[in-house]
Amino acid sequence: MGKTELTINPDTFTNEMKLLLLCSIKDLSSQQEEKIRSLLNDDIDWGLFLKLVAKHRIHTLVYSHLTRIDSPAVNKKALKTLEQRCQKNLMDAVKQTGELISLARLMAANGIRAFSLKGPLLARTIYGDIAYRKSKDLDILICEQDIEKTAQLLLANGYKNADLEVDLSPKQKAHIIKTNHHFVYQKPTGVIVELHWRDNSESNEFQFEELWHNRRELVLSGQTINVLAAEDEFLYLLRHGSIHGYNRLRWLCDIAEIIKSNQLDWSGIVKRATKLDIMETLVQAIILCDRLLTIAIPEVLWEPAASNRLGQKMAIMALPFIIEPDEKAIGAGGRLDIYFRKYTLLRSKGIKAKGAYLMARFYPGLIDYEAIDFNDRFFFMYYLTRPFFKMQRIMNRSS
Repeated sequence: MGKTELTINPDTFTNEMKLLLLCSIKDLSSQQEEKIRSLLNDDIDWGLFLKLVAKHRIHTLVYSHLTRIDSPAVNKKALKTLEQRCQKNLMDAVKQTGELISLARLMAANGIRAFSLKGPLLARTIYGDIAYRKSKDLDILICEQDIEKTAQLLLANGYKNADLEVDLSPKQKAHIIKTNHHFVYQKPTGVIVELHWRDNSESNEFQFEELWHNRRELVLSGQTINVLAAEDEFLYLLRHGSIHGYNRLRWLCDIAEIIKSNQLDWSGIVKRATKLDIMETLVQAIILCDRLLTIAIPEVLWEPAASNRLGQKMAIMALPFIIEPDEKAIGAGGRLDIYFRKYTLLRSKGIKAKGAYLMARFYPGLIDYEAIDFNDRFFFMYYLTRPFFKMQRIMNRSS
């Protein structure tokens, strides 16, 4: 595949998006800094720019570049807003890190094997600073067999299940565990934990034991915290970003920094992606990193891209999610809601996978269990009533 064949042209983007992309890499070349200075002398809608920064969660990267370049063309009020958001990000990161240490200690003491996904440790690994990567919550991955034990432990230590307003019956809970991949818990302090038992709800073969065997152990303030092996982590980030259409540029920035560090066995990554049948996510990511963030891509990563049309289409289809300033656009009823569903259907490979995605629209979920409580003997009634409840919710959003 020639790198010029794809219809991704950042020159057609708004000045605000161009500026954001230039500020999305940690270490800039002198040429990139000069492009920023030149762009700052053009018209910049600073309100729109701040909205894009907030949506993509890269305040610290942007603020660090704009302050170092120190151009009089930078809007002082916008810079002050960025500074305040960076300070809040730092305080949140410190609070999350402290809570992560406490959770790691708590789970280890109770014999629960747990990984920390993304979050402060990923920020420290990639950027060398926990404040460089804003996280809304802490993602904890456990073995499916430990869900109930971990849930009770969190509840006993001040957390509340933010997903549930009602207690689930055995059949309701079993269905949620089968068709979903996490519960959300929150403390009165504001710390949010997403408790995962799979890396995402699309995982057909989730090998927790293999991940655990390959894990890395990082030490933070004297506490050992388990994280995915570097290769497993990179593949996880590819899947995670792709599932969400890189709606937040932060996810692509993480991947770009890992590629820039050039510390992984890229031939091994290609083989793993092939074995896991997720090559399209790798192709999508390298195309977006090349076109949007203009980083050097190892040649071995380009080789699979020539024949992977799905990855190419996914990269192009992700563009509207990336350039859209409204973070609610891909949500239910949002401007890009239908388009995002088409993207998700495209990602679902094969008739069986596409059929499973479409059928999942008819599966009952937490919102249905809260609306009406059928006895487990009549669980099938959720499938019959879901279309009516769903139509009612659509009509309520429209009114």
